[in-house]
Amino acid sequence: MRTLLKNWPIKKMLVCGIPFILMACSSSIVDYTNHVATNNLTNQCFELTNDSFVYQARCVALDTVGRDICMGLQSFQVDEHPEKVPLSYFKYMQHTKYWNKKMFTKGKFVGQRSILYGVEKGTKIVISKIVRYPWDDKSLKWVVRGTLDNKDTGGVEVELPTISALAHGPIWIENEKSESPVFDSNFLKKCGS
Repeated sequence: MRTLLKNWPIKKMLVCGIPFILMACSSSIVDYTNHVATNNLTNQCFELTNDSFVYQARCVALDTVGRDICMGLQSFQVDEHPEKVPLSYFKYMQHTKYWNKKMFTKGKFVGQRSILYGVEKGTKIVISKIVRYPWDDKSLKWVVRGTLDNKDTGGVEVELPTISALAHGPIWIENEKSESPVFDSNFLKKCGS
């Protein structure tokens, strides 16, 4: 009984303090979707400059600091990352087990993730969400989501590869920590340009 009472302040602090810590973490996520710094991106149309793929991605949770599973987008093999992703959707389909194991770690509560389907070069994507996300104790990184305008899938929201630790291949912005996201023209270009 004495030990229980002796540790009570610590237990009380843990039980009562954790919700406040979580609230503080979630409040550090800053939504830039309608911010003046990103008005050249939000609701704007971009085109994929490479054949790409939609996959079951580890994404950031936008309502609190943490991870979630969502639809991710990545380009098929480019020169800088020949070992990370397949050359094409056809090559992926020839060796799905190999690529799934190579690209996607299997989580405790999530089954084997995989590429869901290929997306052709020239497919349009409209940017729908831009967030500054607390990545570690000293940096904020960009999270960008967009809606694919794909005749086969309708309007599917995907997370673009903007954080190298979550991307299966290259990131699509020029600098993860820049003041506003600038898309790498090797992956995205403005529609009609």
